[in-house]
Amino acid sequence: MSVVSERPESRVHRRPLVWQTRWVLLGVWMLLGLVLRFANLTHKAVWTDEFASMVFSLGNSFRTVPLDQVISFSDLLAPLRPNPANTLHDVAQSLLTESNHPPLYFFLTHLWLQLFPPTQAGWVSVWAMRSLPALCGVLTIPAMFGLGWLAFRSWVVAHLAAALMAVSPFGVYLGQEARHYTLPGLWVIASLACFVRVVQILQQRRSLPPWLCLIWVGVNALGIATHYFVAITLMAECFVLGAIALQHWQKDGCLKATAWKWVGVAIAGTVVSALGWLPIIQNVQDSALTDWITLPHRTGWLWIEPLARILASILTMLYLLPVQAEFEGLMWPSVIGLLMLLGWTMPKLYQGIRSSLQQPQQQFPLAVLGGFLAGAIALFLGSAYLLDRDLTLAFRYSFVYYPVVVLLLAAALASVWERRWQPPQSTTWANYRSALRYSFVAPVLAWSLVGALVVVTDLGFLKTHQPAQVVRWMHDPFPNTLIATAHHTHGQTGRLMGLALEWQRQMPNAPTPQFLLAHQSRDRPNDILNTLIPALANLPRPFDLWLVNFKPISEEALEQTLSQQTCRVDTKPRRAEGYSFRRYRCQ
Repeated sequence: MSVVSERPESRVHRRPLVWQTRWVLLGVWMLLGLVLRFANLTHKAVWTDEFASMVFSLGNSFRTVPLDQVISFSDLLAPLRPNPANTLHDVAQSLLTESNHPPLYFFLTHLWLQLFPPTQAGWVSVWAMRSLPALCGVLTIPAMFGLGWLAFRSWVVAHLAAALMAVSPFGVYLGQEARHYTLPGLWVIASLACFVRVVQILQQRRSLPPWLCLIWVGVNALGIATHYFVAITLMAECFVLGAIALQHWQKDGCLKATAWKWVGVAIAGTVVSALGWLPIIQNVQDSALTDWITLPHRTGWLWIEPLARILASILTMLYLLPVQAEFEGLMWPSVIGLLMLLGWTMPKLYQGIRSSLQQPQQQFPLAVLGGFLAGAIALFLGSAYLLDRDLTLAFRYSFVYYPVVVLLLAAALASVWERRWQPPQSTTWANYRSALRYSFVAPVLAWSLVGALVVVTDLGFLKTHQPAQVVRWMHDPFPNTLIATAHHTHGQTGRLMGLALEWQRQMPNAPTPQFLLAHQSRDRPNDILNTLIPALANLPRPFDLWLVNFKPISEEALEQTLSQQTCRVDTKPRRAEGYSFRRYRCQ
């Protein structure tokens, strides 16, 4: 059998085929990520923080909801009605007076919502609110592709980074929240791209192009204007730059001005862009909205909880099973399954990182990204142990280092892949299928996809508050129902809004309840009973009274007040995520 040599014209057409395959494959990852993030987008109940996104993005105010008086269903949900007269100025005004977040995401959402009509009831569309973060989540997939190639100059790493971002359970979770996490995630990726390119040029002892540093400053400024915690990303970048500067000083005896002057300009420009937010950030520290991250004194095993939560959040970036299931027959096998997946995956990832470190061209990007991740985690732990502000309590805050975790996982998987299978010069679909067959990359991606489906079907990463569980207990109501809660901030208003929407969804034919937001001061918490008494006295009998998160200091005084109003306990105390509640029947 004679071997026919390759024709010259086939070599001419090979490169376009390779490029077409790469971009088509990227399109596959984006399509997969799109389906996962938009699937069941309105299936989950809306929780408190999402209501804040809705109200503030509309330019409305929670303060229009009356306190200390019985209000109707429509009065409670009035801030969810779009007002065509509201402008971006109204959005900024609501945020500055009632919230603790920068405005860029809310500005963009305000403009985005104008593309969608309100619901038949006149409220803002939940799908419209969640679709913008979902779209930003899809855009992180090609962004990670570009960052992977820029950092490692490897198409394999780039594709694996995009694929992992597409199916990551954590990424799908962020993409289905009507909150500002996927948009700053895009700014984090863009900042990391500038950062990686800067350290590559510094390592080559070349001068930085001014345009790169100016873009870096602009991206950082946009990131801080979207979420203040982007500053953690920037501080971790500074840690790595400091380590590189020290290395250059030790090796050269000085820092070359031509190489480092624009780094100083970029840092100074970023600091100046952040200083404008300093007065607002100072007010945030004393805000009642941030009390939940302030924990009492730790003892015993509580000392390791922040570190455990960080490790758990990193695990969910790759794998997730229904560990939050109410049914223990599903929960415990899921916990065991996750531990088994971890035990199977970690040795191979460790081997992949070790193999990459043996390649000279991979050592520097791995060291830079590993140093960044270590710095970001150190900042989280420092806030928990030194500042008594435990940011690890919310997995969603991990968005500040999430892209680097994905990139390091992609580098490890790429090393394992290339060690087991050497690709030929040409790139075809058959070669990709062969690669997946002879590596453990396919099972890793498959199990990550399973985790994404767990999130989509609401079996994992459950909403922080669960109004749907509460309303399921509110069956067989009297024609008149009053739901009362203690009010501290607009967070409690959002909790009642969640119950109202779920009541309408689960019991559309039942009479809508009335609501009472009884404001509770820190100085005189028992005065809340003085608000409850006239509200109960003026309601027509009989009626159901649901006390939700209603906790005066004296339980005895509460029971005495209810007894005087002929309201007797009808259920034992119950709990759901974000809610504690109990029903009384008032004859």
